[in-house]
Amino acid sequence: MVSAHYDTTIHSTGAIDNASGVAVLMEIARQIANYSIQREVRFILFSGEENYLYGSRYYVSKLTDNERQHIIANLNLDCIGEEGTNEAILGTSNGRENEVSKLFANYDIEIQKGPMTDFFRLRK
Repeated sequence: MVSAHYDTTIHSTGAIDNASGVAVLMEIARQIANYSIQREVRFILFSGEENYLYGSRYYVSKLTDNERQHIIANLNLDCIGEEGTNEAILGTSNGRENEVSKLFANYDIEIQKGPMTDFFRLRK
């Protein structure tokens, strides 16, 4: 899955948090349409991230057990292009490499335990 949220708050620059994530998600979807892939890829835009992750929690609550078992990873796009000293974070739920983080193996990005944002727990 590839996800981003489209809500923001009055304390945030909506263009960064998170129109940037929405734009990148849409471009990834456009680009991936040119390839024949063997797996289902879901592109999901959530609302309610700034309200206790309401949208992603609701989505997960509606998944069947079978759908949950077939999820490999979620690539969540949030605050892309933030100005300042913030570096890109490659965060996983446990701070270890997974199927998605392997896609970034050629980049010098340390894997960290991801911060709470649109993250939602798919499996315990």
